[in-house]
Amino acid sequence: MVIIDENVENFIHVHPISDKSTEFQTHFDKPGLYKLWAEFKFDGEVIVYPYVMKVR
Repeated sequence: MVIIDENVENFIHVHPISDKSTEFQTHFDKPGLYKLWAEFKFDGEVIVYPYVMKVR
């Protein structure tokens, strides 16, 4: 997963914390809006899911 802040000043690259479940863990330095893109592979096809998240 990649994450950028609303000002496109900070970039975070995150990998799953487990091979058995879809769980990610990261730290945000400040509150605000963040855009995330998560990639998953299903039957050999890579699908990207975009999200917008508000961190308080």
